Amino acid sequence: MSERLIIERLEFQGHCGTTAAERRVAQPIGVDLELEYPLGAAAETDNIERAVDYAKVAERIIEVGGGQECCLLETLAERLSAMVFAEFPVSRISLWVRKLVPPVAGVRGSVGVRLDRTRASQVMDPRPSRFLMEQLPLLPKGTALDVATGRGRNALYLAARGYAVEAIDRDEQALAELATTARQRNLTNLAGRHLDLEDTPDTPPYFPQAR
Repeated sequence: MSERLIIERLEFQGHCGTTAAERRVAQPIGVDLELEYPLGAAAETDNIERAVDYAKVAERIIEVGGGQECCLLETLAERLSAMVFAEFPVSRISLWVRKLVPPVAGVRGSVGVRLDRTRASQVMDPRPSRFLMEQLPLLPKGTALDVATGRGRNALYLAARGYAVEAIDRDEQALAELATTARQRNLTNLAGRHLDLEDTPDTPPYFPQAR
């Protein structure tokens, strides 16, 4: 029998819509999720350190969901799923993300998407650098430049949290893999560029569109 942690009707103000005008105005978003993980160790020890802390899960869902814009609920759901797998020891997630007051004539309830993912189905990245994780609360939102990104563990981590990420590296194969992963996760806010700074030391490591 599966063992699940259930969080119902988590709400926050989000910016999700197919038009720029809709995204400019915050609207109520609801999230319900079921997380599978073995509850035995937590139950036996009565120790929160052995459990998946639902307060921390809720805090991160609100932070990620309310801290970035996206056009589609599908994109938002995938970003939330990827974050949960990256930060919490769960084996499966069932997620329902919906607009509670959709701007659609005739709809009296909510509209949303459901997804079900297992850890095995996720392409998991190595954890981002400890320094980055510790300093993240101090970083202002905006554009981040990841120099020598490799396969992009730090770039993916930042993009999933709403940063517009510009990633450069001299390894074209690594950049191709990063681009594939970003597409799979609908991280349209991550762009890669092939650049060898040792061969072209006078080339500034920035993108013209960087803000």
